[in-house]
Amino acid sequence: MEVETEIESFVRQFVSSQIGEEVYVDFSERTKVTVRPVNKTGSTTLAMLWAKVLQHPGNFPARSHLYKNQYGVVGDNQLVLRLDDITLTVLMRTGTLVIQGPYPLEWFIRYFRDIVEVYKIPGNHKRSILAKEQNGLLGKSELASKTPTANESTPTAQTAEQSHAVHDKVQFWEEPAVKPTTNYKRQTEIGGALSNKSPMPSSLACELLALKSGRVEHGPTYIYRLWKLLLSHWFSTPGTKVYIATPYIDIQRLIDISLLVVTNRKHAHLEAVITNQKHQQMASIFELQTRCLRTFPANEQVLLEYNVFNSFFYPETACNAKFIAGIHGDETEILITSASFHADHFIDDGTDIVIFKSMKTEEFLKKYIQPMTRNR
Repeated sequence: MEVETEIESFVRQFVSSQIGEEVYVDFSERTKVTVRPVNKTGSTTLAMLWAKVLQHPGNFPARSHLYKNQYGVVGDNQLVLRLDDITLTVLMRTGTLVIQGPYPLEWFIRYFRDIVEVYKIPGNHKRSILAKEQNGLLGKSELASKTPTANESTPTAQTAEQSHAVHDKVQFWEEPAVKPTTNYKRQTEIGGALSNKSPMPSSLACELLALKSGRVEHGPTYIYRLWKLLLSHWFSTPGTKVYIATPYIDIQRLIDISLLVVTNRKHAHLEAVITNQKHQQMASIFELQTRCLRTFPANEQVLLEYNVFNSFFYPETACNAKFIAGIHGDETEILITSASFHADHFIDDGTDIVIFKSMKTEEFLKKYIQPMTRNR
């Protein structure tokens, strides 16, 4: 029986504790270290975990590091991050993580545990050793005597703007020099006065009870206000996990969500925002996130990257579901609507269906979350 090394045991226990799945580390190839799922069909949940670990604000956040989305030989969607001498690839269909380069084993042993540890601690804002080295905050030391120096290798761990000239085959979004129109203080005031502006009855519980059978309501004056009131209620309730699913989201709704998380930072737990990564004829998710950050003070931006943007999940097949849900232990509340969380439905004049349901959490996860996160 083979003896498991300390780093293998650490990786296996980390994945098991986070998502209850089993992995093993494959050291069989000289130029690769591969973390594979034991389950032969793989797991998109595992892929989501690795994406969150890499894009943690203390590691390699997407707003300052260039991630490429590309398709492999068999058509699998891949998330690729290139650092100085190492390329990290997440196979989004299976959850396999591939670490490739001249000395991947040395890199894996030296850095990987620290990268994972930074992610593991809730609310942790410290940076990993490698992230500090990449940003020049620590003296750069070589992995091995034969490892090329930063000057000898392709500068692949640059910001998106710096990398544009190097990766000429990849399309990038460049931040427009547009002055943000949203005022943070004003947004806070609006959020606090929301309940006073709502035309709904004073008892939210009574209103939700009336929606059990569903009905058609006006999007801007009713559904949008109810959407914000429910999210505010869930984010301010200790122990509540919030799920948001929508095909499309715009900048104002992302600011709404971010503001509610900041306002209720002590208890807010955004488990996942499930949406499509590519919005046809609309701004990309990364563009929206960058614009959203610019409307908040600097001291709030790390919190938003960790607690909001790190929760985004892009399903393998197109997401057309539209709901928000709050999980309280064994019980889940869910608001389902035909409205996308976008100005087309929440600002423009129009009506949509809205239904409120309560169910067991196990049933909710099985019927509403698993169909969007499992492999096809």
